[in-house]
Amino acid sequence: MPMTQVGYKRLSIGLGAACALLLVYTACLHIAETYASKEVRGLQKWRDMALQSEIPKAAEVLGWLSRDRPSGNGAALEQIRSIQWTNATRDIINHLRAKTGEDLGADPQPWVERYGPKQQHPG
Repeated sequence: MPMTQVGYKRLSIGLGAACALLLVYTACLHIAETYASKEVRGLQKWRDMALQSEIPKAAEVLGWLSRDRPSGNGAALEQIRSIQWTNATRDIINHLRAKTGEDLGADPQPWVERYGPKQQHPG
């Protein structure tokens, strides 16, 4: 049975809507990829800074990273960020182990508490 003019209009509207949804999805994916890439580059920058620093600065950077711990749940891009965070944290802790000769474990907090800058209280 041949398609009528109304059928062609409906098909055109449906295809247009599908294209619009695909365009929005692609734009959202691009934004998420850009954000994840920026985050990974930032983690790499902080890691590199810590590995070139003395103990107090490396512990301070470790403290900054530990306050921004990703969940690792959810989208693949968040999981990539989580893996990069884990690698950067591990590398900084290994750097601190080598510099201090101590092993305070894999958790960043003991390293930050022992070697990070001390909080200044006003007064």
